Amino acid sequence: MRDKLLVAVIGNKKVGKTFTWNTLFRRKVKSGPLGRSRTHKLFLTESKSKYANVFLVSGSAEERKRGIGEIIGDNESRIVLCSIQYVEGGFDTLRYFVDRDFSLFVHWLNPGHGEDKYDDRFGLVPWVLREGGMIGVRDGNADAQERVREMRDIIHGWASGRGLIRMAPAVARLGS
Repeated sequence: MRDKLLVAVIGNKKVGKTFTWNTLFRRKVKSGPLGRSRTHKLFLTESKSKYANVFLVSGSAEERKRGIGEIIGDNESRIVLCSIQYVEGGFDTLRYFVDRDFSLFVHWLNPGHGEDKYDDRFGLVPWVLREGGMIGVRDGNADAQERVREMRDIIHGWASGRGLIRMAPAVARLGS
């Protein structure tokens, strides 16, 4: 059984990948500095009582023109959230995680925000399925709440089974 999880949002430029992460976190979030082990608390319940620590790669490696290994650096997070461009080079990012024994959970924004649906010219869907991953094609023009709820549920279930859920201090929740 794979003991690490990649939650990826794949799509063309400007289709809603970063918006998806901001919606998931309920605030604007950014990746940590290159190669730094900065994690975020991802609250998994409406009450903000439970969270998991995750590493976020919001700007894709393809957009940054850097290898994903350079962005991740020495980070050893067991849950990574990652934006990936729908370009041939995006498979290098996916392979990086598969080679490091990550389970794949992928949302492909197709159509993305403000664009028409397009064919899977790179074979993304069969590739993810062959690697034992899960992939869903999601409409980037639709309200992000449904796809974000699905991500949160997957992360919560996966992290629960591995003892990665943390309880937020009650005092911190009262002020939220």
